[in-house]
Amino acid sequence: MMSDTDLSRLSHAEKEALIRSLLPVVGQLEVALVRIAALEVRLAELERPLMTPNNSSLPSRGQKPDRKRRQVAAQGAPWYRSRA
Repeated sequence: MMSDTDLSRLSHAEKEALIRSLLPVVGQLEVALVRIAALEVRLAELERPLMTPNNSSLPSRGQKPDRKRRQVAAQGAPWYRSRA
């Protein structure tokens, strides 16, 4: 890589050629930055915790008493109290 003093030795035409040779690299960098931003958003979505009954705002559909207890309750067992 050139230092500032090296650039001062270049002619106007050489500086212009150097700038023109760097323009495609600048374009590639801009495209890469947009892609990185999109990937960061995607990564944030993947790192979000999975929804569970404890962190969901929707009521759970999966927390029911076990099958045996439901059958006994359906038969009217006196010791079973509904929590409704």
